Amino acid sequence: MKLLYHGHACFEIQGTEEPKSIIFDPYGSGTGEIELKVHADLALCSHDHFDHNNCSVAKSCLIGAKGERTIGSAVIKGVEVAHDPRGGSLRGKNVIYVVKYGGKVFVHLGDLGHVLTEGQAKEILSFGRPDFLFIPVGGVYTINPKEALNVIAQLNPRIAVPMHYKHRKLNPGVFGKLSTIDEFIKLWKGEIIRAGSNTWDIPDKLPEETKILVLEFP
Repeated sequence: MKLLYHGHACFEIQGTEEPKSIIFDPYGSGTGEIELKVHADLALCSHDHFDHNNCSVAKSCLIGAKGERTIGSAVIKGVEVAHDPRGGSLRGKNVIYVVKYGGKVFVHLGDLGHVLTEGQAKEILSFGRPDFLFIPVGGVYTINPKEALNVIAQLNPRIAVPMHYKHRKLNPGVFGKLSTIDEFIKLWKGEIIRAGSNTWDIPDKLPEETKILVLEFP
């Protein structure tokens, strides 16, 4: 399997089983100087905001879909949380997708706006220890770098991949106040894997101790 980072909060898993490509939180126009030129089999959108809900890039699409379902060989669970620290009163709800696919467990937190409750963490971990955790670190609209460290500790993934941070290719009027990835990296005390590109071949064996994987913007 291969992991691709399309920028912002958008990741794609490519495998040999159906669906052969799963894309998380594809963004639309207005996000910045980035453009999605992909066509996936399935899109999983955490919520219905313009920078997360571009269903046009996939054959089928789920937006904010709670509960468990099976699509091809992928088992998908949507866990509802809030987009802000006030229970969703500021920005609404957000769905975390837990996906069991190709013998791995992927967790995409979307625009998580708070540290998880014990119950939420337990529900997310119902598929087992996450192999990959896609986690926002930019603050403002999501958890900030310090809160991201807390969530990583709660879920104990093998690989944590930061997303939704300030970048020169993003619309500065919308995302200019986010924290940078470097602000998160400075707080991390463990090992860091730098892919050097926006793609990474997923190995069969993943580390026991959590590592950060940094993928480059396309």
